[in-house]
Amino acid sequence: MGPSNANAGRGEFFRQTMKSPKVVTALVIAAAVALLAGAYWAGAAGALAAPLVVVAVIAAIVWKLSDMRAEARFWDHVAQSLGYQPFDDATAMETTTPLLHAGDRRDWKHELMGPLGDSGLTARLAQYRYEIRNEDSKREETWTSHEFTICLVELAESMALFRGLYLREKRGLLGGLGGNDWLRGRNLHDVELESTEFNKLYELQAVREQDEGRLRELFDPKTIVWLTDHPMRPHVELRNGFLVVYVPGWIEDLGRVVWLLEAAEKIAERVQAEVGEAAPTVG
Repeated sequence: MGPSNANAGRGEFFRQTMKSPKVVTALVIAAAVALLAGAYWAGAAGALAAPLVVVAVIAAIVWKLSDMRAEARFWDHVAQSLGYQPFDDATAMETTTPLLHAGDRRDWKHELMGPLGDSGLTARLAQYRYEIRNEDSKREETWTSHEFTICLVELAESMALFRGLYLREKRGLLGGLGGNDWLRGRNLHDVELESTEFNKLYELQAVREQDEGRLRELFDPKTIVWLTDHPMRPHVELRNGFLVVYVPGWIEDLGRVVWLLEAAEKIAERVQAEVGEAAPTVG
């Protein structure tokens, strides 16, 4: 069995690395140099403190490297478990839905692609981050990060029926999702469904030209109940033939990765079912 989450094995990697001859040698030499330098510049107090600082710095570096090693091993296990493969050029996904080209700069981690359950569709899975550029009172540049785990599925046949719909967990007075709204200014309108509980948990928005009847058929009673009860609160963007199912934050355990993919499969199948029903009348 492989690691169940991105932290599994991190402590063992840390202990092994700290005991390795290279690191032990570096600790001894660096501590000795720090002791002499501390004594020279700050006397007895410096001689005591400087080696401790050096050891702490080296330990922090080793811990970071161990964390990265554990994370890489976990995502290798995810790929093997799901039958997924890494894919190149994740930036191509930025042309799909608003979330994936939000902010002033974007980056991706652990990009994988493979079969979406038994649907016959291909999914692209990744950890995604966009950043907003800010300036403080001294005009110094700072960046605010917003992180998500996303699953992208291409559903070109849905383009004629679903021009743009966006489902998110209710953001509240402070805006939620990090306080940034990448959908602002897109001339969307709010849609409330026939479920008080659903409307308390989610906000559903659509472009003005979206057929609202078709939208309500997509969110049929069973789908509403499923979304309401789902522990991950999956979020959805469906635009121009691309479906993105996502959750805020970076998922780092296999069980939740599987939940996300299952949610994407469920929603993709609902979209396909609506497209199939409308097929005789579309065009």
